[in-house]
Amino acid sequence: GGYHVTGVADARSAFLLCRGIFKPTSNRYTSFKLDPNYNTTDSSFERPDCIVLDVRLGGEMDGIELLNIIRSDVLLESLPVILLTAKGKVDDRIAGYEAGADAYLTKPFDPEELLSVLQGVLRRDVIVSSRSDDQRES
Repeated sequence: GGYHVTGVADARSAFLLCRGIFKPTSNRYTSFKLDPNYNTTDSSFERPDCIVLDVRLGGEMDGIELLNIIRSDVLLESLPVILLTAKGKVDDRIAGYEAGADAYLTKPFDPEELLSVLQGVLRRDVIVSSRSDDQRES
């Protein structure tokens, strides 16, 4: 199959756009799921290959707080995360990277740019994972 990408956002419009980008017809992305209530403790939780996370979630926590939770979970700490936000100031981007984001895109973003960033993040994740597997075997 392809990659499983989960989108976590309050704003449905951004992810309707993303869903159009991640059509399963290319065999590169098997699924794109919008999950505004991302919950890793749910029994039906399946670990995606990447999360596209909106900084503004509109709920009890924002995307940076959720990213901190992801990075502190032993099962998810290495999961690639791309942040999407309307906040484009340098301080905002630094906060995202310090929280553990692999990439940071400012809205409005070009769909092709998101696709390119996602491909780069996933490619790097595959390389790092295969190196980790090699080290465990030796």
